[in-house]
Amino acid sequence: MKNNQKGFASLVLIGVLVVLVAIGGYFAVSKKPNNQQTSDVSTPIPEDWKTYTNELYGFEFKYPEDLYFQENPPYVGESGTQPSDDGSIRFIRPDSSVPFSNMEIFKITFFPKGIVSDDYNWPERPCGEWTFGESGGPESITHSYFLGHKSLEVVTVIESSPRIADNYICVNYPKEPFVILSNEKYKNEVNQILSTFKFIEPTTQTDTSNWEMYTNAQYGFEIKYPTQLLTLVTKNGFMITNPIGTNYETLDSSSKVDLTVSYFLSIKDVHTISIDGANANNLKDLTKNLMAPEKTILGGEEAYIGGFNFPEVAGLQIVALKNGHFYVIDIITGEDLEVSKLEKDIISTFKFTK
Repeated sequence: MKNNQKGFASLVLIGVLVVLVAIGGYFAVSKKPNNQQTSDVSTPIPEDWKTYTNELYGFEFKYPEDLYFQENPPYVGESGTQPSDDGSIRFIRPDSSVPFSNMEIFKITFFPKGIVSDDYNWPERPCGEWTFGESGGPESITHSYFLGHKSLEVVTVIESSPRIADNYICVNYPKEPFVILSNEKYKNEVNQILSTFKFIEPTTQTDTSNWEMYTNAQYGFEIKYPTQLLTLVTKNGFMITNPIGTNYETLDSSSKVDLTVSYFLSIKDVHTISIDGANANNLKDLTKNLMAPEKTILGGEEAYIGGFNFPEVAGLQIVALKNGHFYVIDIITGEDLEVSKLEKDIISTFKFTK
């Protein structure tokens, strides 16, 4: 009888343990979806955000309507201090409290294939800028993935008090490695923007072999343009626009053209929509009234690009110096400062001939 009681007690004990394990398992399993659901919750994207599409590199994302972007041609590095790049895009928010001032929210820079020697082996710059900041090196380096592509996330402290730090996302994208740079104080906004980032099929480069060419022997440059566009030669400029009678309401935005190449013998002669060379002594002085001026390349030469925004006209200007002559390209864009694909293609054909 005692043996039967012991056997019965053992069965009861086993049954209790099974129930307890089942209950524990239930709570463990029931908590997991809740945690997963919480981590997946993200801030909704406002309906008024715009979409930026880059057909050349094959990606797009959404961004706040109060930002404007500035696309820059390739940059040629100097003395090995900064690697050459294949171009960049800056997203900027104007600062209404200070005339001609702005805040760069983030920047995407593209680099030639081969700059990353293996999965994560980027050169010292631009991913981290080891030689800058109070510490002389990055605060942290993390191996991660960006939409399936191996990347480095680097934080570099510029100043410790008050803290100023830059965040880099260095993406080993097979087509063209790129780096996303932003200031730490904009981290949440940039992360929200990047949550909309997606890759698309890139387009091929425009064939310009059958375009017309304007050549200026006196000032030593040439530029190509499609035959259907209207051109006008003035004393100090060459204008390219859509034909008279163009219906801009129905015109594809990628085909809009309104740009002028101006040329001047000396810096004191320079006078355009927002540039006056009367008090300038060098190329950089000419950019003082431009929004977010930045170094760029025009026809293989160092240049500056920046925006202007007046009540009746807005756009971008590219300013360059060659053989003592000054060259300015005005692109009339409207307040959004968006340059059309056709305008980019035309500017890419600009060459100095002497």
